[in-house]
Amino acid sequence: MNYFFTVCFFLLSSLMTVTSFAQSDVGSANPLNLAKQAFNNATTDALSRISNIQRISLIQQIEQELRSSAADLTEEEYLSEMTNLADLYWQNRAYEMATKRYQEIAQRKPESLYAANAYMMSGAIVYGNQMQPEKAIPNLTKSVSILKRLNDGQASFDRDELTARAVSMLGDVYLVTGRKSEALKEYEYLLNNENVLAAAEESVIINANIESARILSAEGNDDQAIERYKTLEPLVRDSNLPANIRIGLSLESWDAHSRSGITKDELIFHLEELWMGEREHDAFPVLQLGNNLSLLYFFSEDPKQREKFPSMAQELTGKIDKIRDSQTAKLSEKERQTMRSMFQQNKLMLAEFKLDRKDRHDLQVWLQKQIAEQQETKPTRFQPFVPTRFPKRVVVQLLLLHDKHIGRHLAAGKQGVEEKREAPADAVSVLDGR
Repeated sequence: MNYFFTVCFFLLSSLMTVTSFAQSDVGSANPLNLAKQAFNNATTDALSRISNIQRISLIQQIEQELRSSAADLTEEEYLSEMTNLADLYWQNRAYEMATKRYQEIAQRKPESLYAANAYMMSGAIVYGNQMQPEKAIPNLTKSVSILKRLNDGQASFDRDELTARAVSMLGDVYLVTGRKSEALKEYEYLLNNENVLAAAEESVIINANIESARILSAEGNDDQAIERYKTLEPLVRDSNLPANIRIGLSLESWDAHSRSGITKDELIFHLEELWMGEREHDAFPVLQLGNNLSLLYFFSEDPKQREKFPSMAQELTGKIDKIRDSQTAKLSEKERQTMRSMFQQNKLMLAEFKLDRKDRHDLQVWLQKQIAEQQETKPTRFQPFVPTRFPKRVVVQLLLLHDKHIGRHLAAGKQGVEEKREAPADAVSVLDGR
């Protein structure tokens, strides 16, 4: 998970903080509630007109009434209202004011959920809003330490849910500051604590699994990494994550499986399940998924798998056309180039198959058009799109196919036979295994 996504994730997660352990009702007509109502009315009814300075002024009126009525409130009520006040300052980007109120809360009742939440939010401000992850560690560490001490082994949703967020945030901060072993310990605490895991939000659980899997994989602990990926797979499949993120994580899991020694048929089946679940989405990662399957079918030595190639390639090229036509303005130049490569290589692979008369005719028309266009202009260098998990021979074979069907037909003065290129030196075959 990159730094920007991590920061956005925790800002959003913190924004959803509901301090159910910090709720109070001190009367609907007292000055404090009237001040809060004035703020709500102003920001709800005139949000487009009220300035941030005006919002802060209204929040300060709430604080004034809160401190004036402090003697009439229990400690629980006061900490609840002060937490809500600090949250208001934070939500309205008054970060220094928010931090001071969180610090006051933490000092007033150090060994409490209020203090743990206050330290977590102070860390979140430094990490997410001020982009200084290293400086966020002390506050986040204090938050997690308090929560672990308060954990008596019995389920407590408020404490356990807060623990999940604080521990996950600390893990991510350790990760972006290069302290991977410490990050892994925090993720493992979350994932191995039954009560904390049960109270955690779906996004927090997915985050902990994927980051711990990546760390374990990078350390060479493939067996443990695979277990995390296996846990991740149903979570991602059933999640509300955007299609591009969901498919990206699933492909990452598939890549890890490809290094684990499982059979080629199991790898293909894994991708087929994913394709069937995601094929209707018009998202760029869906094309990458389909391209992997297409390559696996074409280069498989199993006749039954090879028989699946033509329909897969035709469906994929049709989807490429659809996405290219409907989303041209949204696509980056790299994505457009990748789509061109996937389209071309699937057409070239189709040229090697015995297709019916209509499909063969359409393919020949496409090939002649490619040749004509390159005879009129400077020939473009064909660039296959092949993931590094595939063997070098796949790239070489695709280049040979281009030379056979297009390159050799170009005019002699416009060299079409291209220099052969190899896949990355560390490419590993998912067909034959390691």
